[in-house]
Formats: sequence, C-alpha cells, structure tokens
Amino acid sequence: MDEVKREHEQHHEHVHEHVEHHKKSTTEKIRSNPWVLASIVLGVLALVLLISMLSSGNISANDAGKKLLNYYTGMGITNLSLSSITEVSGIYQVNLDYKGQIVPLYITKDGKNIITSLNPTETDSSSSNTQSATVPKSDKPTVELYVFTYCPYGTQMEKAIIPVVSLLGNKIDFKIRQIGAMHGDFEKIEAQRQLCIEKNYPTKFLDYVLAFDSDSSCSTGDAACL
Repeated sequence: MDEVKREHEQHHEHVHEHVEHHKKSTTEKIRSNPWVLASIVLGVLALVLLISMLSSGNISANDAGKKLLNYYTGMGITNLSLSSITEVSGIYQVNLDYKGQIVPLYITKDGKNIITSLNPTETDSSSSNTQSATVPKSDKPTVELYVFTYCPYGTQMEKAIIPVVSLLGNKIDFKIRQIGAMHGDFEKIEAQRQLCIEKNYPTKFLDYVLAFDSDSSCSTGDAACL
C-alpha cells in the first residue's frame, strides 16, 4: 500500500515539474521574441472584431436595396425598380429607377432607417473662388413648394409652411406645385382636384390643403374639406 502511494506521489511530482517547465519555456520564448506576444494580442483583437461584426445586425447591400424597394412599392408606387447599390459615408445608397429617372435614396446598414438625402457638413473649397450669382432683388419674393400630394414628406412640409404663408400674407407670392403622381392614379386625381380648387376657390385653397394633409379621407368629392 505504501509503495502504491509513493508511486502516485512520484508521478504527481513528475507531472507538476513538466507543467512548470512548459510554463517557463513559454515565458522565455515570449521574452526573447516579443512578436509572439504581439501576434497573440492581435489574434484576440481580430477575433473580438469579427464577433462584433457578425453580431452587429447589419444586412447586406442587396437586402438593403430590396427592403427599400419593397417599402416604396408597398406604398403603392408603381414603375419602380432597383438600379444599383453603393456604400456612401457608412450607409447604403440605393439608386431606384422611376420611369427612366434615377432617384438616389439612402438606408442605414441595419436596414431600420431610410434617409432621403445627404447634406454635406463640409463645402468644397474650390467653390469659394467662383463668382457668386447675382440674385435679382424683389419687394415680393416668390416661394414655390414642389410636392406629390400623397407624399408624407410633402404633406409635412405643407403643414409647416402654410401657417407661415398665412402670417406673411401678401408679402410673398406663394405657390404649391403638384409635380406628378408617384403613388398611383389616385394621386393624379387628387393633384387635379387641388389645381381646380386653387383656380376656382383661391381663398379656400390653403385651408383645403391643410385639411387634406391632416386627413386625406376628406377628399371624397364633397365640400367637407372646404
């Protein structure tokens, strides 16, 4: 029994000595060659970065383009197709083809937010050397707002600007321009309706537009919006 115990203790000491020798050998290698430690650190950082990228929730450029296209076609916009996708300033630029015209739109890489335009924070220094255009002075400036009647961005702008127009009164020449129909025939009909109201009931026109922007169901052909 004692012999077995001694053999077990000797074996344990041998294993312990082997582990200690391996630790010392590894430490000596790192001290003599610091690139070994640097390689280990870089490997760990690369692994962490890879895991972070895989778990960031970003979608591919192709999926982002399809998602943006489906968003607008789901709103009833016809004759719309995907032209190309590029990466700009860390987000996707999705170029949609609408009746032969390329419309650039933007979507975040996680596919959760749509951006209609990018406004650069820095101006081109070369443009400062060009001669500025002469803007004719006018006592009554002309202000024109170009919208699609059912476009949510257009309706929001109308709701924001019409109170200002009412406040300025005849100090400005204000005009709403319906530039077409992207959302279907119903938008074309509404644009024609608004043109008719503006022509035949000019004092009621802006009131109608505000009522329509708040509740588009009011445009049923009766006088509810007026």
